[in-house]
Amino acid sequence: MDAIALTPGSAAAVAAENLKEFSGQTVRRFSTLCQEFFDLERRQMLEKEPSSSDLEAHRMALKWLLRSARAMLTMTSDPDFPDRSAANELEGRLIQLQHSWRQLQEPMAEAEAKKILAALFPE
Repeated sequence: MDAIALTPGSAAAVAAENLKEFSGQTVRRFSTLCQEFFDLERRQMLEKEPSSSDLEAHRMALKWLLRSARAMLTMTSDPDFPDRSAANELEGRLIQLQHSWRQLQEPMAEAEAKKILAALFPE
């Protein structure tokens, strides 16, 4: 929408401003939701040994957060989207969510971890 000069007060200008405000609020709320998830993840998954039901609940919640982040990022990454900062925020959260997935849902096998540690710290 930046590429087209919008007449101030026109329906298009008002719609663009409303979309920018709405997207900013939505992305901030999603970002807050992600932070709340990471805080809970730390307490329930990292500071103690998670049960299999904890891991499954984490997996389901994280799948939906990842899907939501990707969907919103697709929309906010469009060159005509009026608020570039929204895409930047979502890109950062998506990286964090992907890291969480790898860390807790695809952990390294113990044999591989021992091999790496032995290579880095020979006895």
